[in-house]
Amino acid sequence: VRCIYMHVAEPEDRWRSVPHAHEYNEICYVAQGSGRYQIEGVDYSMNANDIFFLPKGCMHGESQESWESYELRFLMIETQGKYAQDLDEYFFSSPVRLRSDKPYEIRRLFEQIMQEVIEYQDGYLSVVENALKSLFVLLWRQKEMENARDKLRNTESCLHRRDFLAERVRSWVLDNLEHNFTIDEIAQVCHYHPKYLTTLIKQVSGRSAADWIDECVILEAKNLLK
Repeated sequence: VRCIYMHVAEPEDRWRSVPHAHEYNEICYVAQGSGRYQIEGVDYSMNANDIFFLPKGCMHGESQESWESYELRFLMIETQGKYAQDLDEYFFSSPVRLRSDKPYEIRRLFEQIMQEVIEYQDGYLSVVENALKSLFVLLWRQKEMENARDKLRNTESCLHRRDFLAERVRSWVLDNLEHNFTIDEIAQVCHYHPKYLTTLIKQVSGRSAADWIDECVILEAKNLLK
């Protein structure tokens, strides 16, 4: 991960830019203040500790929103090597705004990058590269954690829905034990596709639809005999 260029929009600049694009991927970090970010014609709010990832060629423009101190730090990024394409697809496939759950660590990394660029000492590019790698790792971990939480919520929702549907079918079967019926008839009454219904029953009970229905009938018969 290489930093090709860095620019700082300082509070005294009264920053406002016209829409433009770059030949490199860009990271914009809001160090302080608030403003507006227009990306591909859509307005976004900018607040302290926000990080914007913009793919190369993306039209954008920034403007200060108030008279409070306002500072932006822009980095032009180039990725190289075996996993460059994966990194670009993960962070730069489309414009995105991230709000880190570790703002102090993110700020420390951007402070380190700026200090190294300003001091311009031997080996500063290696330090900047390592700081960028740490930045990507922190944000990658956060995104993966958020994705895992979303997946868990979706899984729990599907399980609840699946159990509800299975119970609905079971109730209908028990209410109609005096009739001889097929899976196709149950599916039609319950408004499911027969294939979906058999898959649902298999997932819930671990048995075939016919075996599951037989079990429901036998259990109800036992209850009636008691």
